[in-house]
Amino acid sequence: MRRAYGSIGEAGLLAVVLLSGAVAHAQPKGNPAMPCFRALADDPRFASVKDKVSLSGTTMDEMRRMTTSGERASAQEAPVLAAWKDARADCHRLETDYFASRDARIQEFALAHFAALQNLIVDLQSGKITYGDFGRRRIELYEKLQLNVEAVRREILPPKLPPPPGSTNK
Repeated sequence: MRRAYGSIGEAGLLAVVLLSGAVAHAQPKGNPAMPCFRALADDPRFASVKDKVSLSGTTMDEMRRMTTSGERASAQEAPVLAAWKDARADCHRLETDYFASRDARIQEFALAHFAALQNLIVDLQSGKITYGDFGRRRIELYEKLQLNVEAVRREILPPKLPPPPGSTNK
C-alpha cells in the first residue's frame, strides 16, 4: 500500500546539502534514493513528458526551464504522469531509513514537501494545472522547503565565531 506522503528526493538533496556540517560528519553515507530519482530522467516510460517536467527534480536549472508552458496534460500523458508519481514513491522507499535518522523537523518538512509535490502531480495529471503552473509551484515548494531547512540548520549547527583579533581570516 502506498502512503499519501511519500518521497523526499529533491527535499532530501537540499537537507543533506544544508546540514552537511556536523550532521553530515556524524552520518557520512548519502541519501540512497538519489540515484533512483536521477534515473527517472532517463526512464523510457516517461519519454512523452520528459521535455515538460523535470523528472528527476535534482537541479534548479532544469526545474526553471519547465515553468513557461501553458499546455495541460493530454489523455495520453495522464497515465505517464501517474506512473512517474508512483516511481517517485518507489524511490522514496529507499530513503525512509535515511531520513528517519535525521532531525525530526527536517524529516517533517521534507515529507510535507513531497506530499505537496505528489498532489501537484495529481493536479497536473487531471488537467487542473498546466505544465508551467506545475513547474512554478514546484519551485515555490522547493524554496519554502529551503527556508524551513535553513532555519533548522541555524538552530542545529553552532554559530560561527568571529576570527581572533589580529587574524587575517575574515
